[in-house]
Amino acid sequence: MTRVPTYPESVAILALLAAVVACHDSAAPRNFILASLPTNARAITVTLNQCDCTNCRLGVKDPVTGVGILSRTNPVVGVEISADTCYNDSKVTVIVECGNCPGPGACTATATLKATGVTLAPAATCTTGPFPGQDCQDQQTIDPIPANAMIVGC
Repeated sequence: MTRVPTYPESVAILALLAAVVACHDSAAPRNFILASLPTNARAITVTLNQCDCTNCRLGVKDPVTGVGILSRTNPVVGVEISADTCYNDSKVTVIVECGNCPGPGACTATATLKATGVTLAPAATCTTGPFPGQDCQDQQTIDPIPANAMIVGC
């Protein structure tokens, strides 16, 4: 006949097993690598200033990695849009597209990019041909982002 441990013995055995499991570790120490905080982070915003076309698109991307930060189709003209509140690179690209110009003349689209409130020049501007259905695109890379654009804490 097998002996069944009593309740106090069961609790003691479980506590001992938990202690053994908790104390077991590999021989190698675990070193955690601290992530560095951004040192030159800025808040990036973009505004569609003009759109004469049926459809306009705004884009902001990191020109080094090509990663898109923002893409908006038909944003409200004159409204500043936040693209990134903690952008940590020395250069940034803004893209504006003007699609399906209704005519009869040329259509224009312009966009302004800002870094922590400082307007980055030149603005991205494109103008279609003077015929209905025309499209255009422009992109401007700001390199480097000017030092007078304040650094933000992230």
